[in-house]
Amino acid sequence: MNQGSKGFLNEKIYVNKDIIESEILMYIRFSKKIQSEVSLHDPIGVDRDGNEISLMDVIGNESESVVEEVELKMQIKRFYMKMKDVLKNREKLVLGFRA
Repeated sequence: MNQGSKGFLNEKIYVNKDIIESEILMYIRFSKKIQSEVSLHDPIGVDRDGNEISLMDVIGNESESVVEEVELKMQIKRFYMKMKDVLKNREKLVLGFRA
């Protein structure tokens, strides 16, 4: 091997090293983002009887009430969005004073 080809190989090795380092950093950032996500159904502990307890069990005894509350908030938000599209400015103003 001559001196020119050694330089080329060294440059190629450094480039590959940089690519690998970038990929590793991207993977670490991605995995950190996933670690911060929590599911309501993930087990967080065990009760006295040995049954698993999830966040949904702790947040509310009736999981339906949590779901219903979220649904209601989403419906209210959609309602206000529709009002903005349908009502005239004066009608919006009148409703704003009544609220």
